[in-house]
Amino acid sequence: MTIPTQSEEIMTNESAEGVLNICGLCTLPMRHPYIVDGYLGNSAYPLQGAGPSEGRCCDVCDCMYVLPARMEGRPPEAIKAMRDRELISRYAKILMATQDGIHGDSADDNDWGRRYMQTQERLEPARVPMYVVMMNRYAKTGSILGGDE
Repeated sequence: MTIPTQSEEIMTNESAEGVLNICGLCTLPMRHPYIVDGYLGNSAYPLQGAGPSEGRCCDVCDCMYVLPARMEGRPPEAIKAMRDRELISRYAKILMATQDGIHGDSADDNDWGRRYMQTQERLEPARVPMYVVMMNRYAKTGSILGGDE
């Protein structure tokens, strides 16, 4: 058995006190619908954050700030399209997890993949700002409804 270092303890999804890792950019908790323990967030390169999660960020910051920064120099329309696709993809996973109560690999892979694609197809790019609000609510509470599930 290895003993985690202090920084590794900070970077697990929940510490012994049940505190989630915090995004180094927006300071919201970092949650993932299918990774119950050990969620480290996303690399914030080329942007940097502050605090114990410096260099790591949540899904919203990854889509809204980090990925566009990595695509610097490309046409703005291409950056916006990529950002919207990524937000829809990540929001679809949250929707599926909160609707099904599925965490981890408990669903049949083929059925999950089919339902995931159908969920993404129902989501509209014009509603991306609302999806960001819902993703932030999920980060704060663990639920898209705003309270504990």
